[in-house]
Amino acid sequence: MKVIISGGSGYFGSELIKTFLNKNIQILNIDIQNSNISHKNLIEINQDITDINLNDLSNFDASTFIHLAGFADLNYAYSKPYKTLKHNVEMSIKMIEICNKLNIKNFIFSSSMYANGKHGGFYGVSKKCAELYLNEFASQKKMNLSIIRVGSLYGGNSKESNGLHSIIKKVLKGEKIEYHGNENSLRNYIHVNDASNSVFKILKELKLGSYNLVGRDQYRIKDVFLIISEILGVNIEVDYKNVKNKKHYNYSSYSINKFDRTLEIKNQIDFGSGIKELHSHIINSNNKIL
Repeated sequence: MKVIISGGSGYFGSELIKTFLNKNIQILNIDIQNSNISHKNLIEINQDITDINLNDLSNFDASTFIHLAGFADLNYAYSKPYKTLKHNVEMSIKMIEICNKLNIKNFIFSSSMYANGKHGGFYGVSKKCAELYLNEFASQKKMNLSIIRVGSLYGGNSKESNGLHSIIKKVLKGEKIEYHGNENSLRNYIHVNDASNSVFKILKELKLGSYNLVGRDQYRIKDVFLIISEILGVNIEVDYKNVKNKKHYNYSSYSINKFDRTLEIKNQIDFGSGIKELHSHIINSNNKIL
């Protein structure tokens, strides 16, 4: 099997590539950054997605395109609405049209939990728009469309831009934690390995429709800090700012008007075990803690 992935050099994308390579799937990764993964079944095109054209992909003979590329920073999207539209909507349209011309029938689109409801600002709106267009395009052109919305990712090999990674690193440095939201805000954390294995399942079983890839349990933010505190054996001082932000959701990203499937993940990695793994990754990384 051959699969094209756009945006495969990011945190989720690189773990997805590793999962697929372990399943003996051949990968073409399109990303402006190199993934730093060396494998006989991996080819990389290190270009901006906006510069990709039909000829760049015509010789790979893929059966599936997984579109991860796009802007994911809510604050950036808030300040750059047109660029968000261009990268999250126009590029999604461009990629599925290329797939149709190349007779690539399976298209997996990485959307967002913010596409479910009224939060997320321009970022959430861009993902909703892309979903609507892709659904209509796939219906008219008889393509197989799967939409994935991944919850809050965590796990080993993450970078400081990842939320839990940043928190644990600050704790290890003895810094006071500022959390701009509410201590009772709810989040569904999902280990990056569980998320990537779920995408493989969707690909293998050709699961069409929209899927929310989330952890089995919801955690209040204040309980997340208690879990981290207990595992690391330190007291964590948290300053909750309780800033009201319409871009982010507090308790649920879901809307009564949307119905989507939540993919059941068997043998899911335990949250506490994942936190231990993340802690070990930070300690053993090249980044200085102190």
